[in-house]
Amino acid sequence: MRSWKNKNLSILSRIRATKMFLVPKLLYLFQVIALPIRRKWFKTWNKIFKNGIFGSKRARTPDIVNHSPQEEMGWGIPNLEFYYDAFQLKYLIDIGYNDRSKWVRLENEINNGIGREGIFNRNMQMACKKTIGPRKTALGIWKSWNMKWMPRYSKQTPLKYIDKGHTDSGWWKKLEEWGLYRLKDMFDEGGTLITKNSLLEKVGKQYWLKVLGLYNLMKSERIEEMMRSKIKIDDILNKRQVTEKGIAGLIYKLMIRDKEKMIRIIQNKWEQEGPLHQITAQEIMKSIHKIKMDKYRELSRKFLLKWYRTPAQLAYIVKGMCPKCWHCSQEIGVFAHMWWKCKFVKEYWQKIIMVISNLFQVNIEINLDMFISGILGNSKVERNEQDLYKIMILAGMSVIAFGWKEKDKWTMEKWNDYVFEHVQSEIFAQIVADDTWENKCQKISTKWSCYRKWIEKGEANPNIQIRMNRLCTWLKI
Repeated sequence: MRSWKNKNLSILSRIRATKMFLVPKLLYLFQVIALPIRRKWFKTWNKIFKNGIFGSKRARTPDIVNHSPQEEMGWGIPNLEFYYDAFQLKYLIDIGYNDRSKWVRLENEINNGIGREGIFNRNMQMACKKTIGPRKTALGIWKSWNMKWMPRYSKQTPLKYIDKGHTDSGWWKKLEEWGLYRLKDMFDEGGTLITKNSLLEKVGKQYWLKVLGLYNLMKSERIEEMMRSKIKIDDILNKRQVTEKGIAGLIYKLMIRDKEKMIRIIQNKWEQEGPLHQITAQEIMKSIHKIKMDKYRELSRKFLLKWYRTPAQLAYIVKGMCPKCWHCSQEIGVFAHMWWKCKFVKEYWQKIIMVISNLFQVNIEINLDMFISGILGNSKVERNEQDLYKIMILAGMSVIAFGWKEKDKWTMEKWNDYVFEHVQSEIFAQIVADDTWENKCQKISTKWSCYRKWIEKGEANPNIQIRMNRLCTWLKI
């Protein structure tokens, strides 16, 4: 990771490189070495990852944003602590589905049968105290996640485990022989509890007292109410019933996902500029994840998370620093001022808006809605031209970010270069799509005809016109 400092890599590229080259080596050790690891070591390792990706500067986003998946507006940096926990919990889940394997029987003998229920254990505190070895480590980790994922029972909980004082009696074995092993087996496809009479017909009327006791137990434990609620870990347990592959990955994803909290973080960041509706925040998340170029996907994420330091923020961090705007030197340099309220920024945006208004016949105001439309699109623009509209807004944002402290870099030539760069990447993405060459060329010609005509009028830089002609000649459009 030290060698990356001298390489011109985007944040997203560094994260991908970390996942490809570094994380697999550590995950192999977590999987094969069942030893407890101190939590402070994970913090140190995660800090090394963060410094290698962001640099050794002060963190600009909280850990939940750093580790949340990219489709939920996080950076998606691997969390080694959660990966380790995921492999330990996979071991506990395996106990509940493969309790006859040699290693499980050995663990049961060492621990005198304590903790043999795995994640379905009813007395977690006692099990953590009296077990030893890998099982003790795994149970301790599950104890911290238990209430979040499975407060009481799951649909996959074996029937015998709802009885606190259960023993491996013949009754539970009989139920298993009749296909009634887990709680979900006591309910029909519609989620309704099967009647006592139906169960007696299946097991025999001589077991009426046992059946009555089972139904009373389920009623006292509110099993029917639980079956109607959504248990977070059920999806993982359902997959584990089919295969062992990919379980640790699913557990890890469940650990890092918290979409509602990510939306709240984004809404809190934009309180000063105006309320950002929850539905709007969700749509922005989806749209940013669909942007193909790393450069613009990273820019949109940084803008939404208010990554860029403003004069007002730096003045708060560094004593004696002036909080006024670097460009106009008149107003306090808060985020909104630096992006669209400063008079110099407005002058630059007016040039871009003039081009967009003439091209798409729309009126645009310079405010937060304009930036959101650069991510979500503008309803007044035709559907096949939405991508070009969004590209032009994003290109303007890129130029401002490029000259964050130097307004002299805000040129229309630079904006034109960014627009063509993004359009070209979109065209290449269409070229590699799974379709016939004729269909691909036809779609490209239709989608970007507006931009091509605009270039042919001489509105763009001369070098862009040459590059566009070469591209069209190669595509024969």
